[in-house]
Order: sequence, then C-alpha cells, then structure tokens
Amino acid sequence: MSNYFDMHCHLLYGVDDGPKELEASLQLLRQEYDDGVRTVYLTPHFRKNMFECSAEVIREHFEILQARAKQELPELRLRLGCEIHVSMDVAEEIKSGRCATLGGTEFVLLEFSETAEKKYILDRCHAVMNRGFAPIIAHAERCAAIRKDMELLRRLVDMGIYIQMSAGSIIGEDGFFWKRFCKKAMQQDLVHFIGSDAHDLTDRKVNIGKCAAYIEKIMGADYRDQIMCVNPTEIVERSIANRYE
Repeated sequence: MSNYFDMHCHLLYGVDDGPKELEASLQLLRQEYDDGVRTVYLTPHFRKNMFECSAEVIREHFEILQARAKQELPELRLRLGCEIHVSMDVAEEIKSGRCATLGGTEFVLLEFSETAEKKYILDRCHAVMNRGFAPIIAHAERCAAIRKDMELLRRLVDMGIYIQMSAGSIIGEDGFFWKRFCKKAMQQDLVHFIGSDAHDLTDRKVNIGKCAAYIEKIMGADYRDQIMCVNPTEIVERSIANRYE
C-alpha cells in the first residue's frame, strides 16, 4: 500500500520553525508524495512565548499552500492542525480556539516536554478529555517518563489516549534507545499513528518512506498499513467525514 498519512509535521511555511518560504513547503510536499504519502497533517507549533502565530496567518498560509499543492499534486490531501505544547491551562487554550484541533475534529496533538512527570501527563490528559477532546500524544517516545515505563504507555492507551511516534525515532535517527522503545511499543500494539515531524530540507527531513520500509521489515506489511493508513482513516478521517453528514 502507498497511501500513507503523515500525522505530524511542520511543513507549513512562515508560521513556526519550519520552512520560511512557500517554495520550500512545496518541495517538502513533493518529497512526501514521492514517499507514498497521500494525506499530510500540517501541525504548526503552539507554545506560549515561543510560537504564537495568529490563527488568521496560519489559515492564510494554509490556503495558499493548499491551492498550489492541488495544482502540482492533485492526489495529495492537506489537513490543518496544531502541535500544542502542554501547559497547565492547555484545556482552556484548546477550548478557546487559540489552538487548532486536527482537521477541525475533537482530536488534539499534545506535546509534552521530555522531562514531564507521570502525574503531570495523566492530569493534563484528563483535563483535555474532560473538555471533550481526544488527546494524541506527539512523539511519545521523547517523554522520559513514558519511555522508561511501558506500563504508563499502556495505561494511557487504556484511557483512550492515542499515541503518535516519530518516523526518525522508529528507524534509529534519534538513537538506539528510542528505536528500541518504539519497536517494543509497536510489538505490544501501543502505537496508533506515525508522523515525520519534518521541519526542513536538511536537518529534519521527510522520512515516511524509510519508516514504512522499516516497519514492514520488522512488523510486516499488514501492521505497517494499520498504523500508517488504516488508523488515521478510521479514527481521525472518519471524524472529519462525520462533520459533514
């Protein structure tokens, strides 16, 4: 199958630490397409006092990029979201509309700091869920509390929280220990989505194709398709479709 989703990336130009120009965004999207990706969730950072680009500018740049992409890559679908750095008032920030959900659904991509403690992760996820949103933990393997405690990861999944891991971590670009953890999590069926977390053309590149090949090698093609195609379709895309029924 070559109908992959990239559920987390920073390819929207001029809104965070991703590409600065439209043409760079388009080049990155071409690479996504060549990797077999057909749906890209553009998830600019939202972090207080660091990344606070206005919703109006983000929407404007998204519409410009989407129009250009339709001309060059008509089979590629772009969705708008946000990677929300978790703070004590994250639930209120989402409810207020300052932070975009994924494709306008109830799903929200939450980024915890690497040093976030277990109680903080659980409490903030509960707060977001109590406001009616469905958390997806971005690059969960980067959180030391999760990486060192597989039972915490299982508890989060059992709570109804979704787990996204980064392609680079899975294939070993971020080191052996993260790679090993990601493999264990996949073997225990504790991963729902894959994201490239790509930012640019040099240091943090598009790598979904390499990740797909690696997952197929160690887990099989059916599992690869499950987390890179089926889960995004059945979970998030179905929610988008339901909005228009």
